[in-house]
Amino acid sequence: MSARDLSGPALQAAEELLRGGQALTIKTRGGLEDAAGLVTLARRHPGRVKVDIAFFSVDPDQVQAWERGAASVESRVALARELQSAGAEVVATLGPLIPMVNDSERALSALGRTLRQAGLLVWSPSWVRYSPGLANQIRREVSRSKAKMLQGWFHMGATSGTPELPERVRQTILGRLHEVADRHGAHLVVCACTSRLGRGQCLDGPKQVSRRAQLELFG
Repeated sequence: MSARDLSGPALQAAEELLRGGQALTIKTRGGLEDAAGLVTLARRHPGRVKVDIAFFSVDPDQVQAWERGAASVESRVALARELQSAGAEVVATLGPLIPMVNDSERALSALGRTLRQAGLLVWSPSWVRYSPGLANQIRREVSRSKAKMLQGWFHMGATSGTPELPERVRQTILGRLHEVADRHGAHLVVCACTSRLGRGQCLDGPKQVSRRAQLELFG
């Protein structure tokens, strides 16, 4: 459920959960104009609301091509600042990362700079998932040769019949991302969901609430 959906009855239900001692975790690509109620919730229940805001790129053309319907980067940054001021824990998800689309050092550095300026210093990478239309979109937005290469990688990384990016491709991108995070003073959380070598803890709830007490309804 996105932040823009947290209104009316859903907002009231979230309020009741928080009053009952539950934590609330929301993942969104929405912006400040969509989420006034969410900011209010965070202010009323500091430390019990966590918001994971996803960022694909800061390039306007890429945002238009790959994130149609999502809030602008500027609006997401504004939401992050308001939530932090209200006492929410805010994490930035970088992705979904698509090889040869938004994973270059230049693209990641530009995104990292924007996140640092917004005070978003906990980053969690996510990967593109295979879909039948993915190659066609890359062919259309990038090039035919890169679409073919990505299809080959998904074929190589298929496990139990599920196409996924091979670990070696992930490690190359993660290495680049670690360098960018270090330059910007950010903490990059790499869990087992992100890489087979990941040792970080999944960012699935506010820090002050124990894992047993967490109830994620809006993931």
